Amino acid sequence: MKVVITPEVSSRKTRKAIIGELVKVHGNTELEKRLPANDGEKNLYTSGRLPFTQKVFDILLSEEDETTCSTRERKFEVQIKFAAQVSMHQLHELLSGKKVDTPQEALNIIDIVLKEFASHSYVSFGRLSYSPDLRKSHTLSGGLESWRGFYQSIKATQMGLSLNVDMSSTAFIESLPVIDYVAQILGKDVHLKPLSDADRVKIKRALRGVKVEITYRGSVRRKYKITGLTSQPTRELIFPLDKEMKMQSVIDYFQEKYEYTIMYPHLPCPQVGSQEKLNYLPMEVCKIVGGHRYSKGLNEKQITSLLKVSCQRPRGREDDILQTIHQNDYNCNPYAKEFGISVDNKLASVEARVLPAPWLKYHDTGRENKILPQIGQWNMMNKEFSTEPVIPVYSARPDMVKKALGHVHFVSRNKLGGKELELLIAILPDKNGSLYAHPDSGEDVCPSTAAVVASQDWPEVSKYAGLVCAQTPREELIKDLFKCSNDPQHGIVYGGMIRRQQEKKTHRIIFYRDGVGDGQFYQVLLYKLDAIRKGTSRAAHYHVIWDDNNFSADEIQSLTNNLCYTYARCTRSVSVVPPVYYAHLAAYRARFYMEPDVHENAKSHATRSNIESVRPLPALKENVKNVMFNC
Repeated sequence: MKVVITPEVSSRKTRKAIIGELVKVHGNTELEKRLPANDGEKNLYTSGRLPFTQKVFDILLSEEDETTCSTRERKFEVQIKFAAQVSMHQLHELLSGKKVDTPQEALNIIDIVLKEFASHSYVSFGRLSYSPDLRKSHTLSGGLESWRGFYQSIKATQMGLSLNVDMSSTAFIESLPVIDYVAQILGKDVHLKPLSDADRVKIKRALRGVKVEITYRGSVRRKYKITGLTSQPTRELIFPLDKEMKMQSVIDYFQEKYEYTIMYPHLPCPQVGSQEKLNYLPMEVCKIVGGHRYSKGLNEKQITSLLKVSCQRPRGREDDILQTIHQNDYNCNPYAKEFGISVDNKLASVEARVLPAPWLKYHDTGRENKILPQIGQWNMMNKEFSTEPVIPVYSARPDMVKKALGHVHFVSRNKLGGKELELLIAILPDKNGSLYAHPDSGEDVCPSTAAVVASQDWPEVSKYAGLVCAQTPREELIKDLFKCSNDPQHGIVYGGMIRRQQEKKTHRIIFYRDGVGDGQFYQVLLYKLDAIRKGTSRAAHYHVIWDDNNFSADEIQSLTNNLCYTYARCTRSVSVVPPVYYAHLAAYRARFYMEPDVHENAKSHATRSNIESVRPLPALKENVKNVMFNC
């Protein structure tokens, strides 16, 4: 069924709330006790035909308006129209062992049905669902705590349909009084002394967008979203009381209207509401609403704490998955029952094997030529490197880094008689300074950075060159893999991110791509294959979506496994092939070439809908071009 909501709603959460209200009001009548599953967009699935092909419902939804700081009842027109009947025949054919294309639409429906119940019981973000009840939350410091969550998806396997469940941990803001949260962020007691300007800026960034509830009106617990922070302390704040612009102080207002005495007038007030109707709430009367995911960057201490909680041995992870399956109780899930879906609550047994580690070859100048890794790791101490540095350790202030690097280059070049330095190690004081870039997750208007890296010295495959390209936000496909243009002087010019750097013809290309969902395989296959044919202890799984090289399963598995031992950043095997890691690093590094205010400008002047073109990245310096390219 297709669902059209008028007026149009952009929020996935609101759309699902509207559908939920429709089922609540009309489920036993017009819907004939059907329990439909909604994907949060315009698709509604039922286990059988409804008694109508098209019908319009009027739905009243009570919701809290975080802008006007009030509860309002909104009226929506919901049109439900029959679209198509999805055939499960192809899925039955697949499960019976016949070679047919994966029925992705049928799998998606089962996926949506099983996730529908989770969306009502958990705090959901994208494909992940979190709850403090899955496992006890752990404090991360700075007013944050970790929540355990899970990911689930339906996969068509050789054993039949499998429910893939994996665990995840992420940071949530603790449900604290705002004044306590502020104290934790700043790492000091704020009950007596006023905040400095730097403190206020830090708190303003931390509180913006956070939902709070008031605590000064007894059982009335209205919720607001913080939009800003006053520059003045509470004791200096006044506001117009009426249309005649009669002014009153915030302190007097709370005392006269609510008989509440503000205890910490030296602190600024969080602002809520719109520019037309701003309200001031003293910090002490606000408490953070639970379930607020923290989307900004974590500091080093918080990352360490989160890793301690989330890193598990296989047996511990297995126990968590079984506990999650037990808690979800899929066979009592009303949506699963409605669609006739049952789930075995036992883990599937899969035969596996351990691939042998490859021999690693060191540079010929080292003391040893080869080494065989043991248990996925090895030690390069005294194998290749001299223990004595070319020049003594040189330190500098953060604002003098460029000058310091110039000095190190000059001194080392003189000492080496003009030879280039082979390795430079820079030790930074922390991960939160100006030397690092942390863009906020969830940004939809800032340019995305795509990256491709390629090996240049086959068969040794340890040296890679990278190419980065700016493109529209949230764009999954790389738009500039291959392109050609008509130059007035040179005719047709071929370019793009896949192109030969030497005259020698490329005979084989092995392309690894990260971050592609199951439903995107066909799209990626069509686009990337076409582009390529035109110039040229964490679990991970790989899908082969095209193979012109006629690799056997053993060959592609061995190649992938061997590549995982060639990551230059550590003397361990990694779970994802190095080209993918290097592409991520190249894309991340490319952000440094953008102007510092590009994110702020994008957020204040653009929306996703009106971004039609993206400014290309600035040109790189000549001495970098042999290892990194950009467009």
